[in-house]
Amino acid sequence: MKSIVFICILAMFLFSSCASLFTSSTQEVTVNIEKNSKVYIDGNQTSVEGNKLTLKRDGKIKQIEIRNDENMDEKYMVIQDVTNPWYVVSWVPFGYFYAIPPLIDLYGTGKAFNYIDSLPLSNNIPRIQKKGINDKSIFLNNVEVNLPKDSLILFSFNRFKGFFYGFDKYSYVQKIEADKGISLANTKYSSSLNKILLKNKYLDNSNKVLGESYSKNISINSTIFKLRLNRFKYRRDYLFQLEIGIKWEVLDFYEKPISTDVIYVKSNQFASKDPTMSYLEFDNAVENVIERNFSKFIYLKSTQEFLKYDTAQVKSEEFSELQMISSFKKVKSLTNAVEACVTVKSVDGHGSGFVISEDGYVITNYHVIANSMTGGELFLNDGEIIPFKVVRVSKIHDLALLKMNKHNLVPFDFTELEKPVISESIYCIGTPTAENLGQTISRGIVSGYRKFQNYELIQTDASISPGNSGGPLVTKKGKVLGVVTSKLVGFGVEGLSFCIPITKAIEVFNLKFL
Repeated sequence: MKSIVFICILAMFLFSSCASLFTSSTQEVTVNIEKNSKVYIDGNQTSVEGNKLTLKRDGKIKQIEIRNDENMDEKYMVIQDVTNPWYVVSWVPFGYFYAIPPLIDLYGTGKAFNYIDSLPLSNNIPRIQKKGINDKSIFLNNVEVNLPKDSLILFSFNRFKGFFYGFDKYSYVQKIEADKGISLANTKYSSSLNKILLKNKYLDNSNKVLGESYSKNISINSTIFKLRLNRFKYRRDYLFQLEIGIKWEVLDFYEKPISTDVIYVKSNQFASKDPTMSYLEFDNAVENVIERNFSKFIYLKSTQEFLKYDTAQVKSEEFSELQMISSFKKVKSLTNAVEACVTVKSVDGHGSGFVISEDGYVITNYHVIANSMTGGELFLNDGEIIPFKVVRVSKIHDLALLKMNKHNLVPFDFTELEKPVISESIYCIGTPTAENLGQTISRGIVSGYRKFQNYELIQTDASISPGNSGGPLVTKKGKVLGVVTSKLVGFGVEGLSFCIPITKAIEVFNLKFL
């Protein structure tokens, strides 16, 4: 009888693994998680007590998710990767002759390996908040993917520790197959960013009135210039994490650069059966990492500084009275009106303008000369070219007052200014193309008025191109009605053009006509 019992006990030890016998079915790992965060393991909420998180030892991949209201959800993939000392004992002395005990540890109970003792789990990327009442709207100016061949990299890790912590020494580098790299504009990347802006109310497509362009809007340029894919093979599965580098540039409404930042961010970690990921998995990873990168960008101190609406900026555009020297000769016809128009040549191209005084004052749009604040050239109707200097600007109203050193000019008539009536015939004068820098006329009617800030814009169906910006809107008798602008933005305004009333331009610059 004693012999039978001894043989049974001996068989139990020979055919059972030490790791399975002497190791608990769970393991406590140390984590450092914010108190207001909730922790989920494979979708099920669990508790963290004393910075200890309990994980089941079963050899399976675990997804740990950290959630709270302030920051974006963070997802980590963890596996048992640290050799259990008892697993070594399973091979001694009989495991080397028959592999049943070690195999039980490895594939049966899943206790051959332990988890990393301490997991640095955190979610420190701010959750994007909805646009506030004092936040500016954001428009995408230029969005592109510019990935040289050597910036498309696949890091295959041979240790989970390297994948989890990002230790490159535990990896070997594989270049993602690409003959010429990737250089694309208006890709799905643009759609992803627009989706983020719409979701968080930074982009308004409500078909309402035009926004306060300069004071309430900024633009951004965004370029993905680096893409790195981290991968780790675990049994029949693959763990992935995507990292991208994005160059962000903030521009004001007139596309003048304000700040530039480069941000690197990793996506959440995820598992896949596909060694190269499916299209949907890659698409989701890209969406995730772009949103995380954008969040870090929008909460940069430099971005926040320009994102907030500054009421002091509006008050700063106040000018002392400036007297305009009139002339006995004034514009009295459409032909005279064309002769009183000029082409404004700047570093970025050209626009239009018109003479308002005998001694060389000219009105145009601010965006025409935004990058030429030190001056440029005016091309007069008779072919003469004269330098100009910038006297006053209103970024809020998109207006600029220029001065050239010339006298005896025939200016527009600013007496008896009237508000044009709807359906009245009007004419837009400007320089639409740079072929000969000459003025052209386009005809239309006043089709309505559009509320803009604290005044009304003149709405017309006359054809206007960017080169017309800054030119005059006139009657058939050459009476000036407004300043043409092509820079106003909004949705649902296709086929319509807008002009700033001349009375508003006079008011903004505090001009006094003698």
